[in-house]
Amino acid sequence: MADLRPESEAGRDHPATFRGVAQSGIANLIGAAYGAAVSLVLLVLIARFLSTDEAGVVFATTSLFVLVEAASRLGVDVSIVHFLAGARARNRDADVVRYLRSGLIPVITVAAVAALALAVAAPAVLTVVLRQASVPHGRALLVVLAAGIPVAAAYDVVVGSTRGLGAVRPTVALERILRPTLQVVFVGAALGLGGRPVTVVSAWVAPYGVVAVLSGIWLRRLLPDGTSRREGEGPADLGAFWSFTLPRGLAAIAQIALQRLDILLVAGMRGPAAAAIYTAATRFVVVGQLGNQAISYAVQPRLAGLVAVGDLDSVRRLFRISTVWLVALTWPLFLVVGVAAPLILDILGGGYHSGRTVMELLAGAMLIGSASGLVDIVLITLGKTRWNLADTAAAFAINIALNLVLIPRLGISGAALAWAVSIAVGNVIALVQVGRRFRLLPFSWLSALVTALAGVCFGGLPAAAAATFGLNAPVVVAAACAGSAVYLVALYRLRRDLQLDLVLRRQPPSSDAAAPAVQRREDALTGDEA
Repeated sequence: MADLRPESEAGRDHPATFRGVAQSGIANLIGAAYGAAVSLVLLVLIARFLSTDEAGVVFATTSLFVLVEAASRLGVDVSIVHFLAGARARNRDADVVRYLRSGLIPVITVAAVAALALAVAAPAVLTVVLRQASVPHGRALLVVLAAGIPVAAAYDVVVGSTRGLGAVRPTVALERILRPTLQVVFVGAALGLGGRPVTVVSAWVAPYGVVAVLSGIWLRRLLPDGTSRREGEGPADLGAFWSFTLPRGLAAIAQIALQRLDILLVAGMRGPAAAAIYTAATRFVVVGQLGNQAISYAVQPRLAGLVAVGDLDSVRRLFRISTVWLVALTWPLFLVVGVAAPLILDILGGGYHSGRTVMELLAGAMLIGSASGLVDIVLITLGKTRWNLADTAAAFAINIALNLVLIPRLGISGAALAWAVSIAVGNVIALVQVGRRFRLLPFSWLSALVTALAGVCFGGLPAAAAATFGLNAPVVVAAACAGSAVYLVALYRLRRDLQLDLVLRRQPPSSDAAAPAVQRREDALTGDEA
């Protein structure tokens, strides 16, 4: 069981590790906040300028794009971070190019085949996905989406590679800022010119080409000369790379499907209009997951380095402190969304009010997910990709079964309930695994304290104000502002425990993965799937 005593959860004896993670997390957080805001602007633009049926076509087909592109990545975008970070920690620069080539070529090949299949089968796909709804220029729409799949898949792997090489800025600049900005600009221009779904989807896909080129240039500058390798060590074990990657790839497909397949099921069973309402309601909640990504992008390379040197004590501390950061960042959003769901949906227009229950259900589920920390990332980094695959497959199976039962009966609320249950089940299973096998749990006195603070400031206070003065924007905003003031003061007083003071120190951090002392623990862990 986790030790809940008020010890230093971040390991003050390893300040460089947590300072680097904190600074990377702050950079990702700033980018994620911007990306989230821009994504919401994009959502509002589509909802306001298109009818619910047309918006449903856009949301359903772009969800299909995300699903196919995620499958085409084969999990390489995640595993490449793990292996490149491990190679750097062990001073094996010669392996970097081998890992990159081994991952990128299959991804591009699979993505091209998937894109061709999607383009050829376009009429049948539209019939299934959109419940036989009439879509003007539907084949052209899917051909445009198909053309973007190989580009987007390669881009995701390349950006992941830059994180594995220790660079946060490419992810922040390209994925968090530039791509969302270009999508808003292009889609806004298309809508302003009276564009229909095919034009809007084309504008949504186009930015992937821009960021793909820029990410390639950035990666080329980061690559080592590829000549250094410790004496006596052989070349990279590509078998270990793929034995780690393929289970992760299947798990990644299932994870993306948990977020997107329900949109397609709603569209197929209830029509494009229902899909538009469901997407709008869920995207407001899913914005909070960008905070999860911001922290995981900063934490995963450090975890990989610590695992590579066999420092599980620091892994334990990093797991706990990153959970506190995650709760501190995401709980305020999810709590406010749960309280103010009707007001948020008003922004999209009167046709979206039926999404209230969806937002409330998923806000509650996301609270559970955040409190569980980066448990899936920890499981993956420890080499248990097959466990992660089994966990995700179980959650996915539950989600599909419940969707098929509940959507015909409860509509979009049934889809939300199915997703909420699968989130809870997946996190509980993973927590049991890392707790029993590695004695790693995210819970601590600090996470309990921050959870309570967020609950009072952003759940209790706005709910009480709404119950007393009525649910309206001025009341909720005033209560949230008051709660924010109390919350920020409390976090500031806890800054040393939260390791926020490390972010502000000016001295350069030393390496947290001392290369001369590195043992070949990563190979053993990737092979240990018992």
